[in-house]
Amino acid sequence: MLLTFIAPEFLLAKSFTDRRAVGSSRRKLQELAAEDGVQWTRVHSSFANMGGFVIRICNTTSDPRPSPRLARSRLYHLVASDVLALRANGILEKLPPITEEEINDKSKSDGLVRAIVVVQIMWMMVQIAVRTSRHLAISELEVSVLAFASCAIMIYLLNWDRPKGVQIPCTLITYQGEIPESVLGHIAARHPASTIEIILELAEMVGVAAKDKTQPGDPIHKHVSYFESHSSRVSDVLSLLLGGAIFGAIHIAAWNFVFPTPIERTLWRVSSIVSTVPVLVYLAYGILLLSLVCCFDLENDNALLWLRIVTGISSIPLCVAYVVARLFIIVEIFRTFLFLPPSAYIATWASNVPHIA
Repeated sequence: MLLTFIAPEFLLAKSFTDRRAVGSSRRKLQELAAEDGVQWTRVHSSFANMGGFVIRICNTTSDPRPSPRLARSRLYHLVASDVLALRANGILEKLPPITEEEINDKSKSDGLVRAIVVVQIMWMMVQIAVRTSRHLAISELEVSVLAFASCAIMIYLLNWDRPKGVQIPCTLITYQGEIPESVLGHIAARHPASTIEIILELAEMVGVAAKDKTQPGDPIHKHVSYFESHSSRVSDVLSLLLGGAIFGAIHIAAWNFVFPTPIERTLWRVSSIVSTVPVLVYLAYGILLLSLVCCFDLENDNALLWLRIVTGISSIPLCVAYVVARLFIIVEIFRTFLFLPPSAYIATWASNVPHIA
């Protein structure tokens, strides 16, 4: 989607928060799994947060030969925190006996396929390194691809043990008609939205992400399920800022590249720095706020509220500058592609070595 093209660090941050969400309830689920004599691993929690476990609702009809439409059952998709709530409250008598091997068998990808993709991306990095060692020109587009590739490798590593493309969920409970209200009371209410979800909703409002209006029980798309609702905000923001810093810092490598005009070279330098420094600014700002809280004992709700307001208002100019800088880089990498120096077209031995592409 357009959001991940403009800001690939968003997908990196989403992968990081998904991984943290897996760990937020896994320990408690493992304790219950030990009592039940079944297996529960990180793969199980990842599968659960993808909506892999469901409550099946069978339609009831008095017709002895119901139509396929009426006979079709509905699925209420759960996340790991929902499974934990059902088991902890005795609604689910036992955690599902599905094994890690069975879940991986449902996955449409495996370690070999992912390893091939990572090696393919790293080979592109080798080609750029060879061109650098031979003092041959590298295009700004190649630098940008390198930045995207770096994010892609980290995303693959964060999602290495996550099943992919599972289409058939595992049914935990089957109800005739509707789910009882006593059960919905434990699973219908989601925890407060994570920072990643809030950003995605804002992106939907401005049209850089597809609209995704879902109700509880719908297939899982963007939800990040933390068992402890207070554990997400700081790490979400830090992962987003660190991803942006990595992506922006790689573009600084084009500091002395050939540009159509000196002004564009200066704007590229400024944009690269603006894309990189927000994490440092926010870390310094966070340390300053923490110091104020500690020094002046700002523990009452009004003081903390004002700190949040000041933080939010002061973030607006930096966010605007970040977006403008990122858009300039995207436009410039295609413009400079039309003004490459002759040495950019010289091939190296790395491009002639047989490899997967």
